[in-house]
Amino acid sequence: MKMLIRYKLYIMKRKITSILSLLIILSAFTGCSAGKMPQYAEDFITRLGDEVFLPPEVIAEFPEFNSDGKPYLIWSKLNENSNVIHKIEAVFDDDKLTYYNYKSYFFDVPLPDEKLTLNEGESEAMRFINEFRPDLAELEWVNKEWYPSMYDAGNVEAWVADETGVHGLFIMVDLNTGLVVRFDGRRD
Repeated sequence: MKMLIRYKLYIMKRKITSILSLLIILSAFTGCSAGKMPQYAEDFITRLGDEVFLPPEVIAEFPEFNSDGKPYLIWSKLNENSNVIHKIEAVFDDDKLTYYNYKSYFFDVPLPDEKLTLNEGESEAMRFINEFRPDLAELEWVNKEWYPSMYDAGNVEAWVADETGVHGLFIMVDLNTGLVVRFDGRRD
């Protein structure tokens, strides 16, 4: 009986998460049109590629984008069947990155020969923070189980610097792909 209740709660949580994600995506497209994105956002995308935080094929096809003054970018790359294979979200406060999320839905992506170790994952996390939020680099970042919908011990690891606010201040690295998959630097 307890297993059934836990399973039902798990399914409800997944549905709520999916609905909230859809609402966030839909709200991001409101008022957006093709055009020139703000310079800080353009620099962010360029640096994601130059510093090899994302595969070159993802960066190469990033379109010009205008958020009509809203500091929020969202972009999805589709394959030939119109299925989403890459999604990037970024939120800025003035010119500072406050939120970043990368999701790959493309399961045939070539993986590195070996997944990152925990130390290599931490180095990648700190490299991202030093590149995009050097003001947060001096904080003490602790590896711990965090953000349960993404955390997967030994596969997707998290480093947390502040546990207050809605989600805390954290960064997550997928050790299998070597990519930073989420950063939350919002101070709620």
